[in-house]
Formats: sequence, structure tokens, C-alpha cells
Amino acid sequence: MLQILTSLLILLNPAIAFFASSQAPLAKDAFQEASFVDITNYQLPISEQFFLASQLLPMYPFRNWNAPEPEITAKTALVFDATRQKILWQKNGLDEARPIASITKLMTALIITENAKMEDIFTISKEAVGTYGEMGNLIVGEQLTVKDLLSVLLLESSNDAAEALRENLKNIYNKDLVELMNKKTKELNLQNTFYADPSGLDPNNKSSARDLTIIMQEILKNLTLKEIIKNPAIEIVSADGLFKHSFANTNKLLQRFPELLGGKTGYTEEAGSCMITAFEAPANQGVVISVIMDSQNRMGESASLIEWTKNAFLW
Repeated sequence: MLQILTSLLILLNPAIAFFASSQAPLAKDAFQEASFVDITNYQLPISEQFFLASQLLPMYPFRNWNAPEPEITAKTALVFDATRQKILWQKNGLDEARPIASITKLMTALIITENAKMEDIFTISKEAVGTYGEMGNLIVGEQLTVKDLLSVLLLESSNDAAEALRENLKNIYNKDLVELMNKKTKELNLQNTFYADPSGLDPNNKSSARDLTIIMQEILKNLTLKEIIKNPAIEIVSADGLFKHSFANTNKLLQRFPELLGGKTGYTEEAGSCMITAFEAPANQGVVISVIMDSQNRMGESASLIEWTKNAFLW
């Protein structure tokens, strides 16, 4: 019976690692580092052999090889199982630093939540409104809570909101937003990420597909930001009640995939069309993150990767 189970394990996953000693207990790290050996040669009690064999059963998801590889125009793409910290599919240079455009705003938002209170009132300056880009329709002198301003930043991808956050963090807390963003990259051990501004307009804002999955995982740990990026649309009112805004999320996939947890789009001439998404894996099997960098169709290809992930694996 045990020999049959062992043979089944080998067929299911030839790369399963196992290490044992007939006299000593198994070391935890040995499962990761050793080669597969035949467990039937070890003089362990039958009950322990079955227990150890059960630990070798391959973990989900299983690849369904009847599903072809995705066809993606993006220069770099990645599908990452964040629950198991496992790459499910990749295309080109996962550690290549590339311009990321407005995906920059994920780190901007993360740093703001760590250094300001969500109920703080930030004032919109003439300089902020004058920032390149029309998204947000913010008004000079308008006052918004930090949480509302983060919604403008992440849903509408407003460059004005990014600049307003930078200015107010400096004026109220005497903290440099971009400096803190780059400090955070070191804390998270992001080897290929650098920020020059909080909006992503500067082409020197760069990251890699692998680094972006780490940033998205930090976003999902933050309850405020997780709530914001999930919203397909939102209405906000200025602190004095004089101005009302309606904002739609640039991530249109939220209306198509109920399992989508959120994401962020980006575009500049240097970065091309970019997008990162996080979604729930089928059968409550955790969270998957997809990254598209410099694509001809960021929305369509992100949708394709979500569909492919559901069909190309047994969850």
C-alpha cells in the first residue's frame, strides 16, 4: 500500500523533496533543500510513514496542460500566487526595472496611510490643480479628508491628488513623501524600484513585475486601501460641503469579475499601458496577482490572465 502511495506521489510531482533519517526526526528545512528519495527504505513505524507521505502530496493548484499558454503582447507579464508565493506564469524580465506610470500611486497611498490620519483635512492648492492631467476635477482652495483624497488618487488616478498629498504631508507633518516612498522600498527589499514623484509622471519612477507583486500584497494588508481599490465608483463631498464629486475607477474589470479585489492602471509614453490586479483564486484558494507592463491592451490582457488562471489550473 505504501509503495503504491509513493509511486503516486512521484507521478503527481517528480520535484517533491523529502529527507529523512532512520534514527533522527526530519528537519523542517530539509523538505525544501533535499532530493526525492524512496521513503519505503526508511525504518519508521508504518503510521509515521503514512503521516510523512501525506505531507508530500502536491499542493494546489495543479496545472491543466490542456489549457494553452496565454498570448500577451505586454513586454513583461506575471501571474503570481500570493498565497503560496509561487509564480504561475511569467513573460520576460521579472526583475527588469521599467517605468510604471500611475502604478506609482499605490506606494504613494501606502505611505500616506502610514504617515497621516484618514480624518485629516488637506487643502488643494493652485499648484496641485496645475499638475499635468485633468483627472479629479479638484478645485483650488477645496478641502478634503485624506481618505477622500486617496480615493481620488486611486480611482481616478488623479495627478492633482498626488501633488496635493505631497504638499500637505510636507506642510502639516514636515515629511517628504517621495523620500518616504524610497525608504519603504528598502524596508520591503524592493531591489528594482525607485520613485521620483508621487504621481508617476516622471519616467524615472520604475519597478519590476516581481516588486509590484510585493507592493500589491502590502496594499491588500491595508484595510483602508483594500476598501478603496475595490470600489468601482464613489461620490465624495468637500469638508465644507460646498463641492461634490463623482469618481469612476479606471479599473473597469471590477464590473466584470466579482472575484476581483482591485488593482491599478497606468500609462505614460515611456511606460506604455500597464496594469496590476489582485483577485481571489477559485475555491477559496487564496489570492492571485497579475502584472501587465507595456501592453497594447492592458485591460483586455489583464482580463485574459484572470480567465487563464481560472482555467489553466485545478484549484
